[in-house]
Amino acid sequence: MKKKQAERKARVEAPLPDLTPNTCIVAFIDILGFGREIERARTKADLEAAYKKVRTVQKEFQNISAVEDPEETRTTHQLYGKKVLALSDSIVIAIYPTANAAAMMGVADLLGFSLFEILLGQSRCVAAHGIFVRGGISHGPFFFENDVLLSPALARAYELESEFAQNPVIVVPDETRQLITSAPRKGSYSPGADPTPQYFAPLGRRKWRGRPLYFLDYMSIMIEEQHRGMLPEDRAQYIAANKANDTKRAQAILDRSALKDAEFFLKWHRKRIETAYKSVPVEKVQKKYRWLMKYHNRSFPNDRKYLRRQVIDLSKFGAS
Repeated sequence: MKKKQAERKARVEAPLPDLTPNTCIVAFIDILGFGREIERARTKADLEAAYKKVRTVQKEFQNISAVEDPEETRTTHQLYGKKVLALSDSIVIAIYPTANAAAMMGVADLLGFSLFEILLGQSRCVAAHGIFVRGGISHGPFFFENDVLLSPALARAYELESEFAQNPVIVVPDETRQLITSAPRKGSYSPGADPTPQYFAPLGRRKWRGRPLYFLDYMSIMIEEQHRGMLPEDRAQYIAANKANDTKRAQAILDRSALKDAEFFLKWHRKRIETAYKSVPVEKVQKKYRWLMKYHNRSFPNDRKYLRRQVIDLSKFGAS
């Protein structure tokens, strides 16, 4: 009895943890329309589908409990100063600029790399799984320990998500964007080569606290990434061109392969949006998918070979 009382007293009198304010980049992300989906769930199959959707999003945003390699992911998170929390259908991501990796790559590249992973998670949710997310990103103190979460930055990120992310976008205020793009660098880029500023696109005319808003422009980044790689027939032609020292033809094959790879991503992105639009006969929700259709079409040259086949015909969806 006395031992239990002593343990209880020790817990009560334990000193407060270190709550010195830090500066983290904090993202709040949730699944579009998940609340309605849960409300309509009536069967075991409905709940299983909802469960799989939540776990898929957790996996794509690297929540440790959902990935296939938790120990490796935990080690990587520690190195890059990343913490990922799962709250029902929501994901909270905190990025600590003081992580060990910052000493090797610089704070700017650390933040840029972390943002790229968020962009990648969002794009994979859409193109690979047909799951649409929205969210907000802010910066400021973040503390999580012993199931206690204190973060003004998270409160602001939630406000941005709930008030400004009417469409499936991840909203970033100008102040946070500038903090990220002006962070200290380890090395230097030639003019225009730094990829991080390209991650942001203006979010219309609405402002937050008197300043512009942006969103993570995942489409313009993902169409430049490698998704499937060079097809066997292109690789064979590329090797032959190199053997013949035909550098012009080799480059043309590389360019063509990049267009085919971009088309592959665009095809699945288009199909997921069109399917989602047709599955929800509610104008308010369809309007969100029409916004995505327009965003999809704006993200690439509509007249380019291969890519032109993935332009969405807006007239089929009540838009122009």
